[in-house]
Amino acid sequence: MLSDTLKEIKKLTGLSETDIISQISSEYERGYRFVVSKREVFETDLKLFNNQKKNKDKIGDTTIFNVHSALMARSYVDRPQSKFVSTKVGRDYIVKNLNATLEEDFNEQDIEILKYQRDWDKFFY
Repeated sequence: MLSDTLKEIKKLTGLSETDIISQISSEYERGYRFVVSKREVFETDLKLFNNQKKNKDKIGDTTIFNVHSALMARSYVDRPQSKFVSTKVGRDYIVKNLNATLEEDFNEQDIEILKYQRDWDKFFY
């Protein structure tokens, strides 16, 4: 399968196999170097977020935790605050179906977990 993909890439690009592998390696390295620095920042922030103080004599920094918690609290809404309404005559059945779909989606058991995880990641990262 890989050889079929490589043959197709060679055909589309006109590059040799060596050139294709070289370009892939180069792009992978650039991407990896970019991501490594971001991961280090995220790891540092996560340590500050958790702020596990082992030495009681040291001062801890809870800024990231406090800001993150405040943003989470302000953004949390249990249910959507809006409903669909019809603006044209004869479209009531469409609006009724849209509202039924909205209710069905928000009655799904995992939706609250997904929304919480989405917001947690959005405010942390």
